[in-house]
Amino acid sequence: ILGFSLQQVYQMYVFGVTLATALVTRYCLKKMFASEGVALTGTALYLLSSYRLANVYVRAAVGEYSAMIFLPVVVYGLWRIYNQPKPGGRLAWLPLAVGFTGLLQTHLLTTEMVGLFTLLFCLARLKQTLRRPVLPSLCRAAGAALVWNLWFLVPLAQYMAAGACRISGRYSAADLYDSAAWPAQIFMMFGGGNMDAATGEGYA
Repeated sequence: ILGFSLQQVYQMYVFGVTLATALVTRYCLKKMFASEGVALTGTALYLLSSYRLANVYVRAAVGEYSAMIFLPVVVYGLWRIYNQPKPGGRLAWLPLAVGFTGLLQTHLLTTEMVGLFTLLFCLARLKQTLRRPVLPSLCRAAGAALVWNLWFLVPLAQYMAAGACRISGRYSAADLYDSAAWPAQIFMMFGGGNMDAATGEGYA
């Protein structure tokens, strides 16, 4: 409508996401470490991480690199909840709720993985997790994220229950094994897709 080509609009989106990722990461690290140097160094490392660069420039994984805006917010949210000085800390739950809301609205797989690691983190620090004010803050964050996203989660659940939203095709354990990432691929700077275990051929 404004005269920009689709490619230009996409490039502007990538720039906007990169800028947002930098600003959010710097803010979270500054809050956590109270050091501008640490915040800027951490932000640079995060922006230039090979996985993020591959998502942006190789895979064009829009949802995935958009979700990376909110990963530092989740980390900061957990840090704030577990380090709040006294019960009833002012909105200590808010960053974690905002972080998971952002993940839900950008990339479901990332949300599931981060949710799993958050659960493992809470279990690893179980004694502290079950104490006040940590547990009430975690419950508030989970409740707020759930309520804020009901407009999306309820239709999604309905579509999945009706079978209208599903992965097409039949897959077995052998199929999953054949298309899994090999250990060496996990540490590649720029991956080019998966590799068939039977043939050794790679595909996107």
